[in-house]
Amino acid sequence: MNFIFFYYFRLKLLDVGSCYNPFCKFPEFDVVAVDIAPGHPTVKKCDFINVKICQAQEIEEPISKLPASFFDLVVFSLLLEYFPSKEARYKCCENAYQLLKPGGILVIITPDSKHASANAPLMRQWRVSLATLGFWRVDYEKLHHLHCMVFRKACDPDFPKFWATRELQKISSQFESPSQMMAIPQDDRKTSPREESMCSTQKVEAQPDLFDELPNNCSD
Repeated sequence: MNFIFFYYFRLKLLDVGSCYNPFCKFPEFDVVAVDIAPGHPTVKKCDFINVKICQAQEIEEPISKLPASFFDLVVFSLLLEYFPSKEARYKCCENAYQLLKPGGILVIITPDSKHASANAPLMRQWRVSLATLGFWRVDYEKLHHLHCMVFRKACDPDFPKFWATRELQKISSQFESPSQMMAIPQDDRKTSPREESMCSTQKVEAQPDLFDELPNNCSD
């Protein structure tokens, strides 16, 4: 008699800036959800930009360090735009690169309610910037309120880095370093005193359409 054995394994997923741990409902994932200010009991506190990346193959709490080449997937869902500088966004992606296994996946979701081509040059800059780390963009989709990007940690990082070098030669005069390419539209926007006053006194309305495009709450 022939027997067929099925070996089931769960993908190790790091959800950074998780808030409410939306991926915990999917059995395919072994989720580590972290946030600097957790909003759900399953989310662990972690300052991701300053986390230490070590060679240990286990995760201890409180999370001040994470194991290198450990995760199959890293997710930045509505995260990078909260950092006030291009350098900080680049550092987050650099940390993700070190934490992923070769061939691992980085998913980036960032908001944009404009038409698909309005901020296309910025998204191309992100692609080149991440290629200097060894990431290769393998998928991209513009939803109504979101840019959704999938990057793979190349098994041979020289390939995306070579492509990035050629692209940087075309635009080298515009940027001092690859980190300067991690720009968002808000970086160039100056807030007037009147706008600051309005933001401090008026309630900001939620955008349900935007959140409808994200995974449902873990408690549902």
